[in-house]
Amino acid sequence: MRVPKVRHSSRVPHYGALASQVDAAVVGGDRGLDYVAVLMGLFGALALVLSCVGVYGVMAYTVTEQTHDLGVRIALGASRQNVLAIVFRRGLATTLSGIAIGLVLSYGMARLIASLIFGVAATDPVSFVGIPAALVIAASIAIWIPARRAMNTDPIIALRYE
Repeated sequence: MRVPKVRHSSRVPHYGALASQVDAAVVGGDRGLDYVAVLMGLFGALALVLSCVGVYGVMAYTVTEQTHDLGVRIALGASRQNVLAIVFRRGLATTLSGIAIGLVLSYGMARLIASLIFGVAATDPVSFVGIPAALVIAASIAIWIPARRAMNTDPIIALRYE
């Protein structure tokens, strides 16, 4: 990348090498923003993966703790779809309550740091709808794995569990 030559006035002192370095930094300064945008995207994806792993861990632990309860329900005649719905409903209730709290906090924080968000309003509807929707989809996938395992619980094994 070529740095344009700067004409110096007789009234402005000439700083030589320092001035050319500053000029180069000003001309190529937008490359840093691209780098930051890529990093923010990667950190956002990492946060989504970590939230999925966390939801999966909590739901797997909850299903393991409720194996006896779910086995009794299946033994008393609950269908496997009902067990799946119970586990899914509990997981989504936890997820949606966390998203609701997060939306309130993020709205407040977005208003505080609105000057740092370039080109996006502090209350951008795409961000406040798209991100929670992606989290609900990711959490649903993370909940589905333990819920499926709970659905296939053998009542005899579950009753012997405790």
